Amino acid sequence: MATSLVSRAKMASRFKRVTDEQVTELKEAAENLNTRKSTINWLRVFDKWCDENSLQKKPGDDST
Repeated sequence: MATSLVSRAKMASRFKRVTDEQVTELKEAAENLNTRKSTINWLRVFDKWCDENSLQKKPGDDST
């Protein structure tokens, strides 16, 4: 068991120490590229469907 503690300490020492605030900033700034691309794609599909069916894209949108 002492071996695993030593190896954990060695592995952890490879990484830079960061504060909880820095971790929070990274989480908030992180953006999944695939999610963004997928969202943009499906919004385009929805817009096209609305255009084809002569529907309003947004409530209160009088552009149709």
